[in-house]
Amino acid sequence: MAGASAAGADGSTQRAVRQRGCTCWQGAPFALVGAARSMPTMAEPVPSAALPSRRRWPRRFAIAALLLVGALLAAWWLFGDRVVCAIANGWLPLQAGGITVTRVSRAGSAPLRPSQVVVAVPPGRARALAGAASGWWVPPGTLGDGMGAEGAWFDRRASEMPLDWNARILAPLVTPRLDARLDVHAVNALLVRALSGQTWEIPLAGVVTANGTVRSGVTLVDLGGLEAGPDGPRRRFRLAGGGRFDLAVGSDRHHFTVPTLVATVQVDFIAVPGGWRCAVSVEPDEVECQPRNANDPIEIHLAYNLKAYLAMPVVDRWLNARMHTAEVVIPAWAPLDTELAVVVE
Repeated sequence: MAGASAAGADGSTQRAVRQRGCTCWQGAPFALVGAARSMPTMAEPVPSAALPSRRRWPRRFAIAALLLVGALLAAWWLFGDRVVCAIANGWLPLQAGGITVTRVSRAGSAPLRPSQVVVAVPPGRARALAGAASGWWVPPGTLGDGMGAEGAWFDRRASEMPLDWNARILAPLVTPRLDARLDVHAVNALLVRALSGQTWEIPLAGVVTANGTVRSGVTLVDLGGLEAGPDGPRRRFRLAGGGRFDLAVGSDRHHFTVPTLVATVQVDFIAVPGGWRCAVSVEPDEVECQPRNANDPIEIHLAYNLKAYLAMPVVDRWLNARMHTAEVVIPAWAPLDTELAVVVE
């Protein structure tokens, strides 16, 4: 009986162990799944607090650098023109090749003074022109829309005509533009000096000397943009106006009035060291000339044939000889496609 009881007790113990074992093995999968879910995976970001310090500082440095660069760009966008003008005005006045710069201004500041020559430049070409004209490197983003400059121009070869100028950067423009309003007295003084001592040989009249003046209202305007000539770039302009001139034949003097003169002026640019030399030709389109003495056959002949005389090659040769003697050379940096409008007043 005792053995039977012991055997029964052992059987009960074994059954209990087997039951507990089954229960443990049945719960093992759920325990593994829970553990797997609690472990971090490769796709999940590791919190920055868990990163060692030597891995965190490059990220912080990059963020700080980006913020600093952004702040500098924002400050330059807001105050860059003020900085540029303050630095530039500290170096002024500057002079180069007869051109003097006296002031640089930003958009919205005090307006530029009224000047005889007004230049407008598109923003896309302002930096290149400023750098080429000054010989300095101009950083990108330095010159913006609305910025301007002013100064004066003087040349000993045209000392009768000192000029004030101002220039402004204007966004709507595609090509540069120059508008000039010249004083008629200065123009005539320059014309008198150019004609002084010049002699001409005219049929019927013989060798003559000339003197002349123009009247207010003479204009010179564009006839299209830059063209391709046989020897280089070419421009064409329309000259319109009037005036008077005198011819001296020996001791006799003949006086003429020109109410109307319209001509096409062609300028060919020839490359030379340092820039461009101009070759000018004039083709008269409409000429009205009135002699003072309607009974003088010489004056009647000259008045009637003035258009033909102006079309003679000798006129072009005289113009180009005067320009060559005066050593007129357009700087290499000057934009040859500039729209031009000149008025004598």
